[in-house]
Amino acid sequence: MSFIIPLLSFYVWALEKFAPMAQPLSGDLLIQLIIGQCIAAAGMAIVFNQQASTGDNKAFITVHTMNEILGQNFKRLA
Repeated sequence: MSFIIPLLSFYVWALEKFAPMAQPLSGDLLIQLIIGQCIAAAGMAIVFNQQASTGDNKAFITVHTMNEILGQNFKRLA
């Protein structure tokens, strides 16, 4: 899995080199916001589907607090 970050860097470089964008696909700021949030949500869904973490301690603390308050087992998310 350690090859993913260099591969992503290569793809970004290649797209900038061979398919540059002079302007955004849409001039509407709301549409850009919605698309950006969908991309971020898809990335987080992939991470959580693999039962992984993005390294944020806030998620770890939230899960353990939910375990104490609700009495349920949320360990697979942490």
